Amino acid sequence: MSAKSKLLKIAAASAITTREELTAIVITTADTILTRDKLTLDRDQAIKEIEERFNLELEILDESIDKNQKRIHTWAVSNRKEYFGTSRTFAVAGHTLEFRQSPGKVETTKGTTQNDVINALLGEDDEIQEKYLSVKAALDKHAILKAFDPDKGSPEDRTKLENLGLTITAPDLFTFKPNQSTVNG
Repeated sequence: MSAKSKLLKIAAASAITTREELTAIVITTADTILTRDKLTLDRDQAIKEIEERFNLELEILDESIDKNQKRIHTWAVSNRKEYFGTSRTFAVAGHTLEFRQSPGKVETTKGTTQNDVINALLGEDDEIQEKYLSVKAALDKHAILKAFDPDKGSPEDRTKLENLGLTITAPDLFTFKPNQSTVNG
């Protein structure tokens, strides 16, 4: 049976009509949840053991690669003119050593901060500002929830946010928590 078929079958299940039926379904569901949780723990432990088995070897290989790449890089820098000439690449044993242009990093000159540059750009016309400045505005969800909280927020702030069209919806969340000591498993 496919996953889709299983979901459709579950969705088509009839409503619970008696207390006995509820009790039976609760016990079955609790057993199933606990079985699933144990299986998840077993799977996670097996994955952890596999990762640990490979991690040491991978770490040793990574250290060797890093050491050798640093040595190759030092050689390439030292011998760039002789072996690379005007080219950015040089082949060795069928492998390519290459100098690539990095995309660059925006930095400020000595004595200048990014805020200095931002403030200067804010003094320019709109076209320059739009070209070189970015602005991201977003609602602060935590501040808004706090404003609507009767114990933490002010009525004025809540009214202002409501007038702007905000409200808080907080539906009840239903959970089923099996008691491990009462469920057979």
